[in-house]
Amino acid sequence: MTKPMLTPKVSVCVVTYNHEKYIQKCLQSILDQITNFDFEIIVGVDLSSDGTRAIVEDMVARNPGIMKAIYTDNRIGASRNYISVHSAARGNYIAHIDGDDYALPGKLQIQADFLDENPECNVVWHRMDIVDGNTGERTPEYIDGILLDRLISRSEFLAAGGSIGAHSAKMYRASCNNFLLPDNGVLDFYMHVMHIGGGYAFIISRILGVYTKGVGISKSSPELVRRLKLDHYLYFLGCLPSERTAIHQAAIKLLVKGLIRRDLYLTQTTLLWFKSFSVKAYYNELIYRLNKRFKPELRRPFPMQDAQPRTLPYSRKLIYVLNSYGSGEASHFAHLTHLLNEIAKIGCEITLIIEKLHARPDSLIPSIRIIGLHSRKPVLRHIELFFLMLRLIREGYTRSFFRINAPACIVGTLAHRILGGKTFLWQSGTTHEWDWAQPFGLKKFRWWLGSYLPNWLARKLTTHFVTGPEKMVEYYHEVVGIPRDKIKLLYNDIEIERFSGLSRTSSRSDYLTKRNLASETIVLLIVHRLSPVRRTTMYLLPLLQALKANQDRHPWCLIIAGGGSEREEAIRITEKTGTTEYVQFLGDVPNRVLPIIYAQADLFLQPSYTEGFPRVMLEAMAAGLPIVSTDAGGTAQLIGPLQADYIVSKDEPDGFAAATLRLMAQRSEWAEIENENLKSVARFSTPAVASMYLEAIFQ
Repeated sequence: MTKPMLTPKVSVCVVTYNHEKYIQKCLQSILDQITNFDFEIIVGVDLSSDGTRAIVEDMVARNPGIMKAIYTDNRIGASRNYISVHSAARGNYIAHIDGDDYALPGKLQIQADFLDENPECNVVWHRMDIVDGNTGERTPEYIDGILLDRLISRSEFLAAGGSIGAHSAKMYRASCNNFLLPDNGVLDFYMHVMHIGGGYAFIISRILGVYTKGVGISKSSPELVRRLKLDHYLYFLGCLPSERTAIHQAAIKLLVKGLIRRDLYLTQTTLLWFKSFSVKAYYNELIYRLNKRFKPELRRPFPMQDAQPRTLPYSRKLIYVLNSYGSGEASHFAHLTHLLNEIAKIGCEITLIIEKLHARPDSLIPSIRIIGLHSRKPVLRHIELFFLMLRLIREGYTRSFFRINAPACIVGTLAHRILGGKTFLWQSGTTHEWDWAQPFGLKKFRWWLGSYLPNWLARKLTTHFVTGPEKMVEYYHEVVGIPRDKIKLLYNDIEIERFSGLSRTSSRSDYLTKRNLASETIVLLIVHRLSPVRRTTMYLLPLLQALKANQDRHPWCLIIAGGGSEREEAIRITEKTGTTEYVQFLGDVPNRVLPIIYAQADLFLQPSYTEGFPRVMLEAMAAGLPIVSTDAGGTAQLIGPLQADYIVSKDEPDGFAAATLRLMAQRSEWAEIENENLKSVARFSTPAVASMYLEAIFQ
């Protein structure tokens, strides 16, 4: 777009002051937007003391058909600059971006399309990444999940304290820009309320922009921001009498914040405000707030709240709670996004709560809502989780699934006991006897207090305990003492294509070449955490002794992927047996890299005394690897008859070594076992297990 347009569909208004470091990136991010409509860029340059104006002048000169600027000869301030730029906008829709922020691809098209399709909606925001202007650290913006992807009335906006949506994430209808402006501080909050008007707002959960923290108004103290909001509430109390209840709710929140943070000005001012109303009215408002939180049947609607929140057309709603997630994690949590996608596609609305969110899952389909908890301290985090789950249950989420995490399950079960619904706790592992067999002392007392007690309580309280495969159902019933009718069977899933799609021939050849090993070398692989409960070192010593004795007959090397407290002991065993040059310790490996590791191997080994539903077995089977394993946990129930010949008792370390040598010598059987494993693992495919989840949880 290089020639002037008649009437653009969207006007992008940019206000800038001393943004020399940021303004070029901001403007270029807007110019790079790909749209099926014309848009204009209007830049308001307040008198700056740095090179901001020169940068803007250069960009306007290079883009005369799309960009224009309004310069000031005197410093006029952010509010007047804002008014000047937005008054010059010609588009049907107006987007605002501060000069120190920038847009991500698709922003303008997505927001304009939404306003086209939703005439009742006057304002649309999106979520943003937040980058620290000093350190460069980038984190996703937190917005309460109850406010995402649904229509929000002006009353709800006020009751939420107005702290939803960054100004640089906003697009609104130009037809809503017809009101007088008060002289009461920063305009963001006031403009949001007035632009929503008698219609609605919407927050798109997708991240479409980046907000720079620590620059401009974002440097303001929390106390100043709260005082400005209080000024706005007082203003709205006079001009919006129909919103009185919502304004009271917001003011109560400010009062609590003032008390907690010892903000004397805010506390005194808010108390004086409430003092102007009768004590009875204040008491009734407080009782209403408590009823609304804990007794949904006593809720009364806000004024102007006739339209229902938008939800997906599913009758099944599931809260899925994970302890942690990070794209670089070595845990199996990273793969769960594929399972959740399949469950959602079949027909289930899912909200994923992640207690410790290190990186947002980028492979989830848009219909899955993601909420990361803010608090890092366990007690505060569980309080946050409790109130979040209360809100979600009120939205119609009748089922909650907890992966391993007992404390979160306790909190979630309490929330469901208050408002209804069912909880499901997944665990799988034969550690019960090992834990109780440890000698009594301070270490065992800490285990009892920090692990046994919360797990016992979670299993007691949860509606259903979930485990698999079938042998683990019997284990938890007979050994742990969970009632049989409380236990539900669910399988672990495996995304078969991830592990079967790589060429093992080329991957293995490349690995041997890099290690300078002969082509006939048999590559053995172990993938699991080297922890005392698994007793891997008990099997490793006789295994390496046997392999070393047969090195000339069957050349070999061993890859061990996984960290853990027994890693140092495992390294000492390699030194003791003289096999250091043949064994490679990779440490913790990100889950996304595992398919490459499996593709380099010939045989998979699982030397473990304690297992539940070993996912690494499924991964090895999907990769087409013949396996040698102990019979720990439910291992033997995952495989076919050919592979079963190489499953040995967990109490026979020498037998494990012998089975490994026997399989290494039987190369002719490898192809048959590979085909059998690929057939056996099909019943654990992600689509098959997703259907199993829905049947178990919603039947």
